[in-house]
Amino acid sequence: MICFSMIVMKQKFLISCFVAYFVVMAFASAHAKPVDFLVDVPNVYVGMSQEHFEEFYPTEISRTYRKDGDEEWITYDYTYDFAPGLEFFERYRHRAYDMVTFYFVDELLLGWALNDRAEIVREYLSEYCSQAFIHYIPKMYEAISNCMNKIPIEVFYEITDRSRPVLFTEVHYKGMARFAATSNVISFEHDPPSFEKGFTLIKLSTELGDIGTVPAIEGVIYHELAHRFLVHGGEHYIREHERDANRLVEAWGFKEELDAAKEIFGATPHAVTDADEAPSLEPSEQENLEDPQD
Repeated sequence: MICFSMIVMKQKFLISCFVAYFVVMAFASAHAKPVDFLVDVPNVYVGMSQEHFEEFYPTEISRTYRKDGDEEWITYDYTYDFAPGLEFFERYRHRAYDMVTFYFVDELLLGWALNDRAEIVREYLSEYCSQAFIHYIPKMYEAISNCMNKIPIEVFYEITDRSRPVLFTEVHYKGMARFAATSNVISFEHDPPSFEKGFTLIKLSTELGDIGTVPAIEGVIYHELAHRFLVHGGEHYIREHERDANRLVEAWGFKEELDAAKEIFGATPHAVTDADEAPSLEPSEQENLEDPQD
């Protein structure tokens, strides 16, 4: 009798687990968000409260964050330091750029996914991209999003580091805003730390959205991201940096987008000498420049 009772209880327990699993999967599916139970994370379980979750994984150590109504997404570096002792790392130790995203609804954890690049990009741009692109210049936002989704993972990982992130903002070419405009960067109480090592500000003219195609705008953005990855900049303008940036963009596999940018926006017609004076370029010299417009 005791053995029979234990078998019945075990069956009921297994049935309850299956029911709970399918309820969670159905709810997550209804919200169209990833749920990946194959990724092992210590101390984490579906249905745990966000408050309890943050006792183990505080938002202060997260990479990116996004909130939309009662839904929240938080992404962390999935490294050995983040989750020590996992067999996962014995199998995938060569993967240095893994990131895990957790999904909450009404402050309850519904699931998590490994390397959901599209979601991580949405999170990043919600923090570091001008809302003007998101709401008013969709073509430019599409180009920015495409670039962030397609650049090599090691580049993406580097330029989205919160200690020195890339920010995207607009520069207006008509109206009063072409003379002066204000951009605000606001930190909220529970935001993870940012800008400890500075930041890179990529200023994109709104004219790009008026006269350029999405691939051509991407070409311009790739060029600027290459400058950031190569750590260009400083007191003097160096023309060779433009060529280096273009070579890197082509090495990433985006020559077509770069060529589209050159065709629509032209070459960079300026350079600075060691004496920090802008030389006058002959037409033949301008034709030989291989650089898209900064």
